[in-house]
Amino acid sequence: MEKNGNELSTEKWKKVISKLAAENVWQITFGGGEPLFRKDIIELAKYAKSKNMLVSMTTNGLKLQKFGNKLNMFDRISVSFHTGIENLVKSLKFLNEKNIDAAINFIVKKDTIPFLNTIVEIARIYDATLLLLTLKPVNKEYYEKMIFPEEVYRIAKDIFMHKYQKIAVDGFTCNKCYGTKRFLTIDAIGNVYPCSFLRKSLGNILEDKPIKYYMRKGINIINTHGCPYRRT
Repeated sequence: MEKNGNELSTEKWKKVISKLAAENVWQITFGGGEPLFRKDIIELAKYAKSKNMLVSMTTNGLKLQKFGNKLNMFDRISVSFHTGIENLVKSLKFLNEKNIDAAINFIVKKDTIPFLNTIVEIARIYDATLLLLTLKPVNKEYYEKMIFPEEVYRIAKDIFMHKYQKIAVDGFTCNKCYGTKRFLTIDAIGNVYPCSFLRKSLGNILEDKPIKYYMRKGINIINTHGCPYRRT
């Protein structure tokens, strides 16, 4: 989907958050792109907290220090490993100083696997949950870099048994699909998707339809068309 810059306004996002909370959605994660590019990200996070939601964020970490203590309303901040070791360490150290629960999102692929032992040690030092993700093969180039889910699972299990216990894997790695069952993805203009990789729109969140409508429609799409990332 091409981005046209017409992201939902602060007030429209608050309307979305209110709708989610009213329908018993208890957790929201701000992602991207990069969520810290939104000037209202703190206001939106604070608003979600006022609705008694657990609030988390996934970020590249480059702009964390700019927000200082304002980030304290986040229950967890996950830092994606794609901007280098130095930035990851700097980000986790900052989150530790602010007493914010931290996690590392690490895509296990052929060009990142050499860093894995270092990442495990960094997670240990900063008491961060390490989430290992299998690369979603969206094109031939991705396939060439891919380490298959069964191997990622084996790596995660080995780390848990011998090196570090605060480790998790994504649904793809476990051959599980949680799209529309445990979560939905909403993009910057309000379009709803089963997950961030299955780009079949279920409609727009600002439509006068309950959350269960999008979940049922999403399950139907997955059952009818299948998920290109789930093994049979």
